[in-house]
Amino acid sequence: VRLVIGIYNEPEKIALTDKVEMKKLLVRYAGMLLDQGVYVEIATHDQSCIESFMQDVILPKGIEKNRFEFQFLHGVPRDDLQKKLHDHGMLVRKYLPFGKANVAGAYCRRRLKENPNMISYGIKNLFRLQ
Repeated sequence: VRLVIGIYNEPEKIALTDKVEMKKLLVRYAGMLLDQGVYVEIATHDQSCIESFMQDVILPKGIEKNRFEFQFLHGVPRDDLQKKLHDHGMLVRKYLPFGKANVAGAYCRRRLKENPNMISYGIKNLFRLQ
């Protein structure tokens, strides 16, 4: 199961809107899924969320590294965190959404609207700037 906190702003009436609470629930639900023997994919760039997952779920329960993975959106600058996780034997994947121009373009526009910093991430990655 892939767990991710979406970037879209939804009304409180239909969605949880408190990011801190969302991150706590992501960690909690990951633990619950692992307890049931489910392979878990944590898709987040939030270092504190990853640290909570490791400290509150993985280490206390002695979960083996082959039962979960971390996923990062390609182009979001988290290379140091990804390397650290990989160096500690964790499976780390980068994902790159793609599709037909009309679908991919709409996706990119939504992402940029929610996080305008992605433009600078793209430029930095294009020129390999830090």
